[in-house]
Amino acid sequence: MSLPIIPENSLGYILAIRIIKVLLPSNFPSHSPRLTLKIGSSEWFTTKTQDDPTSIHWEKTYIYDLSELSPMSIKISFTTKLFKDNEYCSCIVNSETFTTKKGIRFTEMVNQGQRVKIIWAFVIEEDRKIENAEFIRLINEVEVEKEEIRYYKNRIKTKLAKLKEKSTVCKEQLRNLVQNFEPILESDCDKNDGEVMSIAAERKKIYSQANDMLFLKLRIQKEMEKVNNRNK
Repeated sequence: MSLPIIPENSLGYILAIRIIKVLLPSNFPSHSPRLTLKIGSSEWFTTKTQDDPTSIHWEKTYIYDLSELSPMSIKISFTTKLFKDNEYCSCIVNSETFTTKKGIRFTEMVNQGQRVKIIWAFVIEEDRKIENAEFIRLINEVEVEKEEIRYYKNRIKTKLAKLKEKSTVCKEQLRNLVQNFEPILESDCDKNDGEVMSIAAERKKIYSQANDMLFLKLRIQKEMEKVNNRNK
């Protein structure tokens, strides 16, 4: 069981939690899910309307002032027409999670086989001088948003790597196509009309795929530039 962590000679902690994204099952019973995060006696309620049937870019931050590090409970709920709060799923995050200064976490919960995934970031700082508390809060709020940017940058890098792999495959297909096409050009085209047409169609298809991938690559590179500019 995760127990509270109380350091010596400390006034406590300032913990910034940022909910980046929430992934919900398609049959989630509400368009306005409610997220509750509780650490010790400190509780944060946040609601957001879905911008996509299964994905919500939550992008909200909350600052906790903690006397000790305790387990964090996460609950997803929804309200009915009678404004009654109904829990959909919940879990506990161990206090040991916050022994590192910052990070991005993926928390998954299950309700009757339906999975909910929460992508969140945190930054924590020990508050040794009470006069620095407000300054630390501001720093942590900025730092936790930088963690969110890092998450999206890593996603874009992964997409670029996959795109590079696909581009390599496409180039190999084009090279093989040219090699197969050359003997036909050297032969009597009248006797190979069907084969020529088949290869021409395949060539057109591969060129189209190459153009699509090039367009996608340019889009991803532009998104990468935007993220880099935000992180400067």
